[in-house]
Amino acid sequence: MMLRSALFLCILPLLSSAAHASELSVEATWGRQGLTLDVIVPPGEHVAPEAPAGGWISLDGERFDMQLHGSTVAQGLRLPLSTQPSHALAGELSMGICTDDGSTCRQLTVAFAQELHGTRGHALLATPAQDGATAPSSAHDGDAEAAFARAKQSGKPVLLDFSTVWCPPCQTLAAEVLHDPADADLLDRFEVVELDADSPSSFAWKDQYGITGYPTVIIATPEGEIVGRMMGYDGEPEFLSWLDSMAGTATTVDDLLADLDAIPEGEVAGAARRLMDEGLDEEAALLVARVPDEADRALLQFKLAPTHDLLPILVEHKSDHIMEWVWTVVYELFQEDDTPDESRDLVRAAILKGIGEVSTEQAAELAYVLADLTPAEEHPEHIFALGAAIYRTAFTGDPTADRGRTSFLVDLLYRAGDVEGALAVVDEAIAHFPEEFTYHHKRAGVLHDEGRLEEALISGQAATAHATGDMSLRAAMKTAAILSDLDRTDDATRVLKLALTQAERPEEGLKVRTWRYIELIEAQLEELNP
Repeated sequence: MMLRSALFLCILPLLSSAAHASELSVEATWGRQGLTLDVIVPPGEHVAPEAPAGGWISLDGERFDMQLHGSTVAQGLRLPLSTQPSHALAGELSMGICTDDGSTCRQLTVAFAQELHGTRGHALLATPAQDGATAPSSAHDGDAEAAFARAKQSGKPVLLDFSTVWCPPCQTLAAEVLHDPADADLLDRFEVVELDADSPSSFAWKDQYGITGYPTVIIATPEGEIVGRMMGYDGEPEFLSWLDSMAGTATTVDDLLADLDAIPEGEVAGAARRLMDEGLDEEAALLVARVPDEADRALLQFKLAPTHDLLPILVEHKSDHIMEWVWTVVYELFQEDDTPDESRDLVRAAILKGIGEVSTEQAAELAYVLADLTPAEEHPEHIFALGAAIYRTAFTGDPTADRGRTSFLVDLLYRAGDVEGALAVVDEAIAHFPEEFTYHHKRAGVLHDEGRLEEALISGQAATAHATGDMSLRAAMKTAAILSDLDRTDDATRVLKLALTQAERPEEGLKVRTWRYIELIEAQLEELNP
């Protein structure tokens, strides 16, 4: 049996790897309602709510393996309890612990083992654990080197998930797949490691694998060679299908490049996609030219170089793959000033045809795109409102499971003209996750756009207070922009200079987004002080 908890990834970059069992203790309370375990932390510290937590608990011979969220541990762990007069309890839990002032965080572990007697009671559990019990190594611990070391022993491929706490599809991927016990068997075919892409500890890995967006999942051999890459998250069925195919292949990208002509005709489309995922467009184009089916070939050609003349083929023959091409159409191809009206009408018709054949969340995305294609006089805000109504039906009611959907719902409501509705959604998220950078930053953006500058400043400062890594730079840019609009140029300048001073800069030559944020801050400073 496994404790179920919908999770998202947020690895705090300041966590150390030290383990100090004596600094934590566990209280047990048991009775007719079951067993509750409360972790007691040192004075002046708290369990980091957004950091991963994990470990195991053995109760009356039944073991519970757990990959949890810090907020779940802080609320107390609850287990069912039989009516027998005594119970054998043991376990080991690991979690992030931060000082209340937010200055430092560390990883602590507590072990315990004790007999519980009576039908009800309360006890401070004995530590350390007896019989040399140890927790299993975490497959989601953020340590890529350890994952590759395990892979060389197990022979399994390595799954590296590059995600961020502010990225909605990253959170949904974590909740629906990476931390879903229902998918544990498939994930067990890999050595899994989740990397916080905003943390400097991930920068070398991001550079090595050319990470340009989130989430990006890399499948690699134990030696580090790329087997597959998926950028973005299109939903659980698509991801699981891809993951299952990756578990059964050992063909690396280098293997494909070694002899492109030897790839069988029936496999050239898949091989071309893999090369395109790696940014090897010239090599992919050689394979695309060999794809026998015209519609399949047109879709791949469009992904390589979108053109208007390919649109009729896609609309007629690839409407069932509309999610693969519609965003490229609207936000790349249609950015041209001379986009023909007939092209827009063609895509709008395809969206209306396909919106009933995709998932609920994808239908909401199509509504967003359709609204963007709709002239102002035809009231696109009504379509955004429809998209919001559709999207709400995908929510589960579990704040943690739904957190990856929150930001897009806010965008839909705001574009629909429902400012207060958008703020209500983000305020609810803040109430559930008060120490989360993302929602304070989102709130600051809405209020800033609405010209409610004093309110926006409060949210911007809250985002700054809870930001880490690269997000500290984003928070500084937003706060400085608000201060500038308040005619507080000196304060805006101080915020940006402080952010630059405190930024942990990557090594020169590493291709990571931190440098881009630094450039944006420097440009913002120049605008403030010409």
